[in-house]
Amino acid sequence: MITYFVCLLIVFGRASAVETSAIYDDSNFSPDTSPEKEFLRYKFGSDVVMKCNHHHIYAKEEDITWEFKHCLYKGVHCEGSEWKKLDYNRRKKKLRINNATDENVGIYRCLHSNSVLKQFTLDVVTTRYSGPPPEVVSLRSSSDSAVLPNTPLAIQCKVSSVSPPVIRWFKEGSDQNCEVKYDDHFYCPIPSSNDVFHMSGDKYLSKLNIYSLHDINSGTYVCLVLSEFGNDFKNITIEVEGGEAVEESRIVFWWLFLIPVSLVLVPVGIWLCFYRRKSNRRRLNEQQTKLIKPVVNVEVV
Repeated sequence: MITYFVCLLIVFGRASAVETSAIYDDSNFSPDTSPEKEFLRYKFGSDVVMKCNHHHIYAKEEDITWEFKHCLYKGVHCEGSEWKKLDYNRRKKKLRINNATDENVGIYRCLHSNSVLKQFTLDVVTTRYSGPPPEVVSLRSSSDSAVLPNTPLAIQCKVSSVSPPVIRWFKEGSDQNCEVKYDDHFYCPIPSSNDVFHMSGDKYLSKLNIYSLHDINSGTYVCLVLSEFGNDFKNITIEVEGGEAVEESRIVFWWLFLIPVSLVLVPVGIWLCFYRRKSNRRRLNEQQTKLIKPVVNVEVV
């Protein structure tokens, strides 16, 4: 078991050495010195500290020098530039970089008597946006004339985006029913297929279809576009014309329907009351007749 563990350590050490040699630039190293190597990765704008401490060599701080080779780390050899001596007057065992940028990406090494003690490869990850935000180019309905009830309507949202966007639709509503709040207004997400059609180049299109308009469909609709570079939105207001008139006409129709029905129900109700009363009287007479008949047929002895 111990032998197996030792073999694993040897194999792992050899693999690490091969991988490290593929990443770091080992040029100008002293053959009798094996420098320590460290890979550093920081976010854009971070402060970086590199410590020159070697477990075999104890050098005086004033005898340590720093060199730098600029390159863009891409997982391969950092080549193409010369070593540059850094004029660093602070505590020389620690190299500090404030607000690291792309210009600080490369290889750093600290030396003592022309021997490399330790080497660092610094990669700065840029989190800044690398593209323009998306834009809602136009938002319009398929009907430029009056929007009538019981007719279909399509709202088209044309978008410009350098990357495939996500488009969502919302309708302005009350705070009791809508969960999205923006600029003191509440918006309800509209359940839809959320299909985005690629037109050409960086142009995309999304449609919101309403197949039969009613008065409840009146209101403000919002087209929101999202991408990895930002977001944008536009709104449009739809007013269904004649919606109140249609509702009033329905009310009038029901009243006109109920009036003749009520006129018919009154005599029918009277007739039903009369028929029920007559039926009850007939049933009462039949019961009295059955009670009287046995008394009449009794013979006196």
